[in-house]
Amino acid sequence: MSIVVYSQSASLKQHFKRLVTMQACFFETLELPLQFTEDSIYVIHINSYTDFQVFDFINNSLTIVSKIVIVDDVPSIKNMLHYAQQGVQAYCNSYMAGQHYQQLIDVVKNGQSWYPPQLLTKALKLAHKNTSADSNELQLKRLTPREKQIAMSIAEGKSNKLIAREHDISERTVKSHLTHIYEKLAVKDRVALAIYLQP
Repeated sequence: MSIVVYSQSASLKQHFKRLVTMQACFFETLELPLQFTEDSIYVIHINSYTDFQVFDFINNSLTIVSKIVIVDDVPSIKNMLHYAQQGVQAYCNSYMAGQHYQQLIDVVKNGQSWYPPQLLTKALKLAHKNTSADSNELQLKRLTPREKQIAMSIAEGKSNKLIAREHDISERTVKSHLTHIYEKLAVKDRVALAIYLQP
C-alpha cells in the first residue's frame, strides 16, 4: 500500500515527507495516476484546487478507490460534513502533528473513518441541539403539566424529597409521576431522564 498526495504546496509536501513513514508519491495534477492501486490512500490538499476540481475527482474516483483523505489548511465543521457526505474516509488539518497523521493512516488503511475529534464533538453537539430540541419538545408534550414540572426538577438534580416538598405532594406521588414520565419518554431512570432533558 502506498500514499498518493495531491498538492501544489511545497510546504505541505515537505511537512508530509518529514512526518509520514510510509512511501508517498506526489502529484500536482488532480487525476488518478496511470498505475494506481485500489488499496492506496489518496490524500487531497483542497487548498491547492478549486471546489469543482476536488468534487469532480472524488465523484469520478470513489467507484474505483475507497480511501480518500481530505487535508485542509483551515479545517471547519462545514467542510468536514461536506466531504463526509461525498464519501471521503477522512478529513484533517493539513499541518497536523506526525502522530496524528500516522493514526489517521492506520485507521484509513483498515477501512475506517477518521475526523478531528474536536470538530467531530462540535458537529455532534450541533446535531444534538438541532434534532433533540424538536424531538424532546414533541416528547415533552406527552407529559401532563405536573409531570413536566417534576421532569424539569429531576433535570436540575433535585431529590424526590425536595420535589415533594416544593410541589406539596408526597414522595410516593413523585415516584408515581416518575414511573409515568419514564414510560412516556422511554428512559430507564432519573440519570437517563436528566441527560435526555439537557439542552
